[in-house]
Amino acid sequence: EALDLKNDFSTVTELSKRYKNSTTATLRRYVEHSYDSPMIGLVHTPYWLDKPEDQITRCRHYIKSPLFSGKFSNVQSNYLINEVERINYKARGGPVGEGEFSLLDDNGQLHTFNSFSFFNSYYILTLIKYRQHSIQII
Repeated sequence: EALDLKNDFSTVTELSKRYKNSTTATLRRYVEHSYDSPMIGLVHTPYWLDKPEDQITRCRHYIKSPLFSGKFSNVQSNYLINEVERINYKARGGPVGEGEFSLLDDNGQLHTFNSFSFFNSYYILTLIKYRQHSIQII
């Protein structure tokens, strides 16, 4: 069903309400079952809050679509959190940032991704989706 809807965070919210699931659980399922493009879901503690004691890092969940795992196996969650936080801003809740950044695939090719972050008062939920292959100028 998710593949038939718009590929953005509003779909995650819509499906969460429709099936009475948490937004975090819906984000996880949405990303894991997205077979048509590389996609990432991040759930992490924002920089303005203390990290919970039960977490080793600020990253709570790093969710990768099958295509992302296959093409971008070297991308680490801490790198993504740093990229996302460059465009996030402090807020009490709701949307906290959106923008784009580039990642290198396993073959050294550059690709552009868009991100949208939402703060649920505990964690930042970020959907990172593939935009395009970038042209490298040397």
